[in-house]
Amino acid sequence: MRLFSYRGLAVVIMLRDEHCPPHAHVDAGDWSARFKFSFWHNSVDLWDVIPHSNRPPVAVLEGLRKGLGQPAHLRRARAIWWEKLHTVC
Repeated sequence: MRLFSYRGLAVVIMLRDEHCPPHAHVDAGDWSARFKFSFWHNSVDLWDVIPHSNRPPVAVLEGLRKGLGQPAHLRRARAIWWEKLHTVC
């Protein structure tokens, strides 16, 4: 489920076969990234980028991380995760 977009990149919560910890996905074609978020605090962290050799610029990853950390986006991510997966991990 789409949360928001940043520079044309969609930040989504996958709803099928998802696992802990709570996280959002970005798929840019050449690379994909996951960002962890919590139900206990408001920090958002870059989890991983695949492939490691074709990483996007740090500014793009930081923009995505900060975007997910915006209160409205983080609330929506938590709501989707809870509604569909029924766990805070």
